[in-house]
Amino acid sequence: MPVCTSSDVFQFVGAPQDVQTTQASAVTALINNAVSEVEQIIGRRIESYAVNNLLLLHDVNCTVLGNKIYLGGAYHDIFAISSLTLNGTALNAISSTNATGDYYLDTRHGIIVRNGQQWGDFGTNLVLTGSAGLNGGVVPPAIKQAVIEIVAVKTGLWKYNVMTEGGRIESIRTTTNKETMDLLDKYRLRGIYG
Repeated sequence: MPVCTSSDVFQFVGAPQDVQTTQASAVTALINNAVSEVEQIIGRRIESYAVNNLLLLHDVNCTVLGNKIYLGGAYHDIFAISSLTLNGTALNAISSTNATGDYYLDTRHGIIVRNGQQWGDFGTNLVLTGSAGLNGGVVPPAIKQAVIEIVAVKTGLWKYNVMTEGGRIESIRTTTNKETMDLLDKYRLRGIYG
């Protein structure tokens, strides 16, 4: 599911129908650029994506401490594990139907916790397949708003009126709202421990 659509941007700026018709594809391309820009700012991927056969390596994409694996970078946002194998042996997740499993995923903190034992030195033998993305793949409203505002500024369609003694002047917004951009800080990944 996309972060936002050109219709969201046009609605935000109040663009007339002829502008919407002629600029829809250009605005869609700008949305993709704005998503990349926001992902750079927060250090995380916004939309959900598949993680296939990820080799978990200590000090590369995770940190292993005792019975916990702290997922790093974009992998911090893994929200589902479909397969986790250690030395070729499938590990079972703890669930409501399997309380004696081998591990559970703490999605809030980006941690895989081993049940009843340490992870130890698994070297290059722990492989994960699953799904990742900020907020479980559901785009937070603040992220969507930031993308919309970035695109609105870049298109030059975000306008406002300034009243002067001589009358009204229509101006173009050249910056996003500071408050909106400050909200992105809430989603910024701060080191391997999230």
